[in-house]
Amino acid sequence: LGLVALALLLALSIAAILSTRAGLQTASETYGKLIVSTATVADDLYTRNDDGSRKTLERLRRQGVTMQTGVRPPTSHRWRAAPMLVAIGRDVGQRLGDPSRVSVVQADAPQVWIRSAHDPQRWIVLRAPSYRRRMIDSTLVIMLVAGMIALAIAAIAARLLTRPLEVLSTRASALLGGDPAVAEQLRGSPREVRHLA
Repeated sequence: LGLVALALLLALSIAAILSTRAGLQTASETYGKLIVSTATVADDLYTRNDDGSRKTLERLRRQGVTMQTGVRPPTSHRWRAAPMLVAIGRDVGQRLGDPSRVSVVQADAPQVWIRSAHDPQRWIVLRAPSYRRRMIDSTLVIMLVAGMIALAIAAIAARLLTRPLEVLSTRASALLGGDPAVAEQLRGSPREVRHLA
């Protein structure tokens, strides 16, 4: 059971890493498209001076999209950015064709900063999704449940394999005495146990 548990832990860890990597790529592509679209629209709307544009920008602001003029993105927390946030930032930079316009920040809340195409002093700041805690929790729950199921199956299999040996060891003296009932009890046992009997 110990070896089964160790092998299971290794297999589930590898599966979790591969699953996380695939999820990371999918999320970065999905959110990258949305962020580029949102930032492009916000950037264009900001250059207009009409009521409809101001109302749309206000709705975007309530959704976490803001404009910062003359302010550089914070850099002190960039090294701590979650892998998902870094992947999203990389995807956004590739989609815009200029990675230097994109900065990811893992401060109090994860953010993606995109320099305006119209004004290099203006940044579009978007709150980025933060699924790190949920991804870790769901991975751990899946590993725990799968591990418990596999260990339960392994325990049942081990019990089924050792049961005939237990019968043989408890009835060995009767078998040596010539009791034919013991051989009958071992009829459904594995071949090795029957040969030993």
